Amino acid sequence: AAAVLRELLKQHPEMASAHLGLGLALSAEGKIEEAARALDEAVRRDPTNPFALHAQGLIALKMSQAERALAAFDKALTLRKDFAGAMIGRGDALLALGKGEQAVDAYARAATLAPTSAYPHALRGQAYERMKRLPEAEAAYRDALKLEPDDLRVVNNLAFVLARQKA
Repeated sequence: AAAVLRELLKQHPEMASAHLGLGLALSAEGKIEEAARALDEAVRRDPTNPFALHAQGLIALKMSQAERALAAFDKALTLRKDFAGAMIGRGDALLALGKGEQAVDAYARAATLAPTSAYPHALRGQAYERMKRLPEAEAAYRDALKLEPDDLRVVNNLAFVLARQKA
C-alpha cells in the first residue's frame, strides 16, 4: 500500500488523505520514523482532520513522545469531542507521563463515548493496577467483562488482581 500511495503523492502532493494513508501504511510496516513524517505532513496539509491528529498521536506514543502525543489527541478532541479513540489515546499519553488519575478519568470518559466497548474499562483497570489500587482495578475489569465476558486478557488481568488482593 505504501508504494501505491507514494505514486499517488507524486501526482498529487497536496492530497492530505494520501499522506494520512501513507503514514498508516508505514506504521503497519513498522517504519515509525517515516510514518511520523507522513502524518506530520497530513496534519500540516489538513489540521482539521481529527483522524490524522489521532494517528499522529499514536505514532508519537510509539516514539516515546508522550507530551507530543497528548497535544495531538487534545487537538483531535477539540475538533471531535465524541472521538473515543482519541480519548483512549489521551489516557495512554497521560499514563505514559505518570498522570494515573488523569488517565483513569480519560478512560472513564472514553467508556461513556463508546458504551458497548470493554476496552476503555480494561485500560482503566490497567491504570488502577499501575497505581496499586487493586479494588478499583477489580471493579474496572468486572465492568469490562460485563460487556465482553469472553475476553481472555481481561479475565487473566482480573484473576491476577484477585490473587494479589488475597496475598
